[in-house]
This record gives sequence, structure tokens and C-alpha cells, in this order.
Amino acid sequence: MDIARIKKQLKEKKITYEKLAEITGLSLGTIKSIMSGKTANPRIETVNAINEAIGLQTAIISIKNIEPLPMTSKIPIIGTIACGEPILAEENILDYIQADQRLHADFALIAKGDSMINARIFDGDIVYIKQQPDVDNGQIAAVQIDDSATLKRVYKFPGKVILRAENPKFQDIVITAEDNQEVRILGRAVFFTSIVR
Repeated sequence: MDIARIKKQLKEKKITYEKLAEITGLSLGTIKSIMSGKTANPRIETVNAINEAIGLQTAIISIKNIEPLPMTSKIPIIGTIACGEPILAEENILDYIQADQRLHADFALIAKGDSMINARIFDGDIVYIKQQPDVDNGQIAAVQIDDSATLKRVYKFPGKVILRAENPKFQDIVITAEDNQEVRILGRAVFFTSIVR
């Protein structure tokens, strides 16, 4: 039972312990005991009642030697992106995939080719991206160049950006202001899953 998450939800929804007891039908003493941590393993019915009252997904109870399933969310897999379009515009979304919420990913890309193999990212792998407009030098990011997205290490210098592959067979992509190309960082790669080979 994630007490911190429950307390955060109570604060956001402005629900007092007294109100929570009223909604759930539990005693105020029970609520306070659970919230203080005195009741370490409340009954599943109690946990479910609290989660339902504050709008949280029902908890999955840990059992010794059995790992609980992670909480997941639906992540869109995007394809090509036209200049100026929002990343997650409907026409850019190819499909959806369930991903662990702890990844904090906003969308995913399917890796194409072998330019990132030394980062262990192979053709067909799914790379999860946290949407952000900038990354630190050397981080792997999804970058839009005109109407397509590529996955590369990003290096920024005055007047130019270098996109570097993780495969010595590929030359750096060097983009300067004079190149007249639309370039923007879509987000930072936070995780990837490999296809079965």
C-alpha cells in the first residue's frame, strides 16, 4: 500500500481523514492507524475501499516470493512527424503499447537500422521517450529533422548541432543554421525493450 501516494491524492482532492472515513465507512481510528503506518498490512478490502474513494487504481498486494505486476500506462508509438505538428497528433500515432509507469515515458519510437547498436539498440527495438525540448550533451534523444524522427546522441555547439550514431560505420549528422532544416529535440530516451531474436 503506497501511503505517500494516498496522502498526495488526499491533499490534491482536499479530502480529510474524517471525510475519507465517512466515504469508505471505515472508522477514523482505522484510517489514522493506516496513514501513520501503525497498521502495516491492512486487509485488501480496506485498501480497495480507500483507493476507490480517492480515485486510485486498486492496489496489487505483495505475496512472499511473488512479484506484483507493475502499474502500466498506454504509451503511443509514433511514426513520421510533419514540421510544426504536435508530436502526439493523431496522424503521427502508429499504435499503442503498455509500459511501466515508472518509466515516465510520453511516447515511443521503433528503432530502424543499425546506427545505435553500440548502445544495444537494434532494428525493431522499442525506445521509450520522455518528451522534453532539450537534452544534455551526449544524451540519446529523439530528434526531428524536417518530417522524420531519428534517434542519436546529441551534441550542441554554438551555431551547430551534431547528431552522433552509436556505430562507427555512420558519419555524424552536422546541422548548422545555414542548412535551412527544421530541427527540434522531441525528447530524451529513457528506456528500450528489445524484440525477440
